Amino acid sequence: MKVITGVTPKETLEISELCGREPDVSLIRVNGAVHAIRDMGEVAFIILRKREELLQCVYEENVSEFDLKDIREGATVEFAGRVNREERAPHGVEIRIRTARILSEPAEPMPLQISRRKLNTSLEAKLNNRAVSLRNIQERAKFRIQEGITRGFRDFLYSQGFTEIHTPKLGAKSAEGGANLFRLEYFHRPAILQQSPQFYKQMMVGVFDRVFETGPVFRAEKHNTKRHLNEYTSLDFEMGYIDGFEEIMGMVTGFLQYTMDLLNREYAAELEILGIQTPQTDEIPQVRFDEAKQMVAEKYNRQFRNPFDLEPEEEQLIGRLFQEE
Repeated sequence: MKVITGVTPKETLEISELCGREPDVSLIRVNGAVHAIRDMGEVAFIILRKREELLQCVYEENVSEFDLKDIREGATVEFAGRVNREERAPHGVEIRIRTARILSEPAEPMPLQISRRKLNTSLEAKLNNRAVSLRNIQERAKFRIQEGITRGFRDFLYSQGFTEIHTPKLGAKSAEGGANLFRLEYFHRPAILQQSPQFYKQMMVGVFDRVFETGPVFRAEKHNTKRHLNEYTSLDFEMGYIDGFEEIMGMVTGFLQYTMDLLNREYAAELEILGIQTPQTDEIPQVRFDEAKQMVAEKYNRQFRNPFDLEPEEEQLIGRLFQEE
């Protein structure tokens, strides 16, 4: 009887494995999707899109044992070739192709030019062709940054003794006020989509002292601004045995410091693609709520209105004021 003993090693190599490999005469195998083809005549560059990044492969006339015309953008292929050091190539490495095996071909030409650095098309066109548009390097980089932020949140809170929980998203009542609810029928009974895991977090603090969740929450609000989304991933934590809210501020600061360091260290390529510079989090200013409102009122000549809440414009101006000063 055959048994499975774990993950089966792959014969094809990934970019990280190629970068640590010394050039030699032996043939290695790589696979991926054809992201772009740049035909230079006797030589052509075939750019493969892999799960990590882009890999440059070189077709050479009378050396590569296939016809370049058989390779189409959007196809998935497996190449056999030699590793070559090339400073101008991404990661300083390229594959000199000997043979090619076509794994699949697109049924029709791509509806979008995903090989461009930026998709210069409308949001509607991107969404109507979402499975294709997400293959653009800039589009998919956003998901990597999202992963890095969620990963930073999880890893940091694990290191601080938190337990991860997973709370129901269907409920009978709302967890907190101030948000409109999505209402639905649950087996002939009224129900709602949860807009916060607040109740569950508070219950679980009595079990584990420190808990957190990364999960979707739902708000029945028009999302025509940057401040409102119908569905988003919420990073929630709750902790007991605290001496004051300053401990919560310290935990949030620690999470931001850990996450920004993680992004700069392991997601530098995506940050560069998107033109993002992470904020400095070594020292974050702290100021009393009423003093912040007063400072904004004085500097930007605003009327000090509600002393118990922040208006959206006030939030933006507080950020602007502390960035300037």
